[in-house]
Amino acid sequence: MARVAREMVQRAGVDVDKLIDLLVRNASAELTTYYYYTILRVNLIGLEGEGLKEITEDARIEDRNHFEALVPRIYELGGKLPKSMVDFHNVSACPPAFIPADPTNINDMLQILVEAERCAVRGYTEICNMRSVACDITRRNRTRSLVLGIPWRRTKWPCASEIR
Repeated sequence: MARVAREMVQRAGVDVDKLIDLLVRNASAELTTYYYYTILRVNLIGLEGEGLKEITEDARIEDRNHFEALVPRIYELGGKLPKSMVDFHNVSACPPAFIPADPTNINDMLQILVEAERCAVRGYTEICNMRSVACDITRRNRTRSLVLGIPWRRTKWPCASEIR
């Protein structure tokens, strides 16, 4: 399966090794952000914190789902995840979404969430841009389906006009 998938993506004009690298880095970002959002969520207390808790939970679940969608594609293309969780964390496309020094400061918490989402947008945009050159060729390509199938509340994709 990996050979066929890899050949299809190569024929579409995409550098498969670079694509796998980006997919692994984005998978790492999704899983580590899921972890950090879990910590953020339990620190959101008080009247202001409760309002942000639901948003954080939605983003946390979305990131876990994105991770679970990326991993099969990485292996289908012949890639793999690092064996060590530390190594996996360290290749993340995004910096850690650490809890702020003052976890009661809702503005700081919100800034962390916004920055993490912006980083995710940049990572997926890079993947989308890799394959936007081959948009017409890759109508049935699973990577294209994966990227376009992610329920984005974050941004508009460069190839958004293709979504039917």
